[in-house]
Amino acid sequence: MSRREYISAISKARNVASFPISTIEYWDFSVAIFVSRDKDEEVQRAIKAIVAAYIAPVVVDVVINGNAELAERIARWVSKEALNRTQIVCIRIWTVDLANKAHAWNTFIYGIAPVAKMYVFLDGYVEVNRETFQVILEAQSKNKKALAFSGSPLTGRTSQVMKKVYEEEGGLHGNCFALTHLCVMQIRAEVIVLPIGLYGFDTVLGGMLGFGLDPRNQEWRVKDHIINIPTLHWTVPEKSVLSVRDVQTQFKRVRNNALRRIVRRATVFHLESNRRSLGELGITIDQYIRPWLEHCKRDYLSEIVRMPLVLYEIRRMHKRYSWNAALVPANCLTIKCSEN
Repeated sequence: MSRREYISAISKARNVASFPISTIEYWDFSVAIFVSRDKDEEVQRAIKAIVAAYIAPVVVDVVINGNAELAERIARWVSKEALNRTQIVCIRIWTVDLANKAHAWNTFIYGIAPVAKMYVFLDGYVEVNRETFQVILEAQSKNKKALAFSGSPLTGRTSQVMKKVYEEEGGLHGNCFALTHLCVMQIRAEVIVLPIGLYGFDTVLGGMLGFGLDPRNQEWRVKDHIINIPTLHWTVPEKSVLSVRDVQTQFKRVRNNALRRIVRRATVFHLESNRRSLGELGITIDQYIRPWLEHCKRDYLSEIVRMPLVLYEIRRMHKRYSWNAALVPANCLTIKCSEN
């Protein structure tokens, strides 16, 4: 399956759901909330926080991947929820067959995203504060050449450490970030996709953005391309060792972090060492990592020594995605709109 065949398949979602509000052709904000195994109440709080925070016409696309039952429940909840807004807001609930955030992101970029001035991306358990849109607009007005904007969480065991790292070193936090209209247009023009089956979403996308989406011709200037906004904050639910679900999630995260290690290595190999065009990178996780494995065997072996789980994750990379599921376009379950 070629890159263009993949994009052609996921782009078919564009024909699934049109906006009932004919007066809106160019949204001020497009918000994508990526959901998979999140709890119903977490997703509901994430949606409510966005609706409460927006300051201009906004469309919220909740992209639920690999969890059709949750998608149905959230769609029913949204249909019953009263928006009662003084400006235009539209919420769409989508279901995506393959349970993978990178694939869901590709689907949003090529098949779902409306035309908007700014695109905001959130995880399904993230609650933004009321100043979110305002601080993004203020940051953009001062950094007109930037491609992306990010911040740091207020809660979590490592929140303060992460805040300092992002402020000093820069980078993209996958929980919550924003891309400009021109950035999304450039991604589409270069036919850039994130590898299907990827874990380490912000590692790869942040690396691409750090080179201005053009590693062949630009140097690494991550703090110029991705603007850290000190006042862009959000909260995430606290985890509990008494929760079986939280413990299972943490165990899976440990395994996934083994894959993240080699994803980081492969990203440096592709972008920094070889300066490869982003439209030529592999479209699946194994295609993305294999060139690094073949050319950097010593680094590969050192990663296995440091974290033996790396070997296990490499051997099961192909199980992280299904071509059949990846080629099924997203399906819109409901559209809820309110206008003044």
